[in-house]
Amino acid sequence: MANHRLQSILKEYVNQFVTSKKTDEILLRQYVRRSLFEADGTKIGVGSKLEKQKEEARAAYEAALQLQTDWDAAAKKNEEWQKLSPAKRKKLTPDEKQNLEPAWPKFADGSKTTSSSRNKVAKELEDAKGAYRALDPRLTTSLTKPERLKYATKGGEKSEEDMQLPDDDAPFVMSIDDVNPGQWYKWPEPVLKSGIPYGSSAEGEEGGAEAGVGPAEGWLAFLFGGKKQGGGVSYDVVTKSKKAQGADALRAWEVKELKKPSDTIRPGTHGLKVFAKPYQTLRNVITQLRNFYVLAEKLNLTDANSKLLSDDDKDVIAYVKDFVIAERAMISEKGEISEERITSLYTVLDQVEDFVKRWSKKEDIRPGEQPGTEVALNDKEYNVDKPTFVDIARKIQKATGEKPPVDDIEILLSALRHPAFVSPTEFLDNFFDSVDPEAVFSQTSGVFIVNPRGFMMLPRGTLKDTLIFKKVTQGKPRFALNVPFGP
Repeated sequence: MANHRLQSILKEYVNQFVTSKKTDEILLRQYVRRSLFEADGTKIGVGSKLEKQKEEARAAYEAALQLQTDWDAAAKKNEEWQKLSPAKRKKLTPDEKQNLEPAWPKFADGSKTTSSSRNKVAKELEDAKGAYRALDPRLTTSLTKPERLKYATKGGEKSEEDMQLPDDDAPFVMSIDDVNPGQWYKWPEPVLKSGIPYGSSAEGEEGGAEAGVGPAEGWLAFLFGGKKQGGGVSYDVVTKSKKAQGADALRAWEVKELKKPSDTIRPGTHGLKVFAKPYQTLRNVITQLRNFYVLAEKLNLTDANSKLLSDDDKDVIAYVKDFVIAERAMISEKGEISEERITSLYTVLDQVEDFVKRWSKKEDIRPGEQPGTEVALNDKEYNVDKPTFVDIARKIQKATGEKPPVDDIEILLSALRHPAFVSPTEFLDNFFDSVDPEAVFSQTSGVFIVNPRGFMMLPRGTLKDTLIFKKVTQGKPRFALNVPFGP
């Protein structure tokens, strides 16, 4: 069954495919992707614009942070340079002069800093940091003490004060600053010969045990002079950059094992909490779809001799019922949500959207947001929305047997309270945003992918390109690696 908007897309392909159920599935998938994405694959809407602004703000902050680091390094060289007499400077070879003379970095506008630019450099960093925090106060380039999110010590999640920090003089085999993002490395010999266990590991999609020290956490800590964190937090290993100072050098990493290309990973403690709310919202939408067709049947609106609804309207209700019966248990109870099920859900919501618009008093008003209706209780009047009014009316009818002045269509529409039924694209946009790897790993500096043969570092800013949302299993989002599998 295709609505009028889908029909135009079907016509484009009528001469290219033989009409079949499989063809309809292909065309529905193409329709969904056209609705959710622009031609170049970017998301539509205000949320996407804000996301772009956030990325630009983060880039500006990182640039300002690097500027201050470079200026401090130049200032240190300048101190030594000033100690050299003009006569000694003249005797320097070109290479010696290049190594000893400070190279002052440039501001964002291209102008060059000088030895007296420290306050201006610091202000540029402060301004960039403020702009970045305004768009995403949880995310920072480094986990500095004031910028880390304050956790409540509940639900097994530790507070930031419980972070185990690496020792300043901890020995290391390799500097974290020398690791290229997205590149696979074999474990160095010192790690393999260290006597440190690889860590607990179990076969399956997780590729690692749920509790205790996970695969390669000890190896990474030894390799970079970092510190293992144990269970109950959203990161597994904390490392320290050798190029930054103090708390600015801290990096918190989640470690995930992938033994083979088909393995998938799930986020840690915080990521699962981030996903819990949108998952519950999705379940609520499925429940309202069920209430919709059950109400229609109770009101006898789907009977063959009922003339209130057209055949197309009855088809929508039948379409909803078929979907709910086939998919509700898998989505709402077992938490099994594949890309195919999301596609099917969109087509259902699209049909319901048209139904709501045909029957709503005002098409631009969402369910649950209709103009208020006056209800008198004990001589006091209350203004409630239409769905609430309908609920009250139905309870009055059940208690008294008298039918209030509410028609059957108003009763039916009262089941559809969520904005998903008037904007499926926006709803699914938000759902997919909830399983954006950058969001679910937002409390970390990134992810290390490991196996007994090697490791790969994926900074948080690369996760949108390097990890892809694959599915939801047992109510938990799963991600697959979107770059070549490692050693």
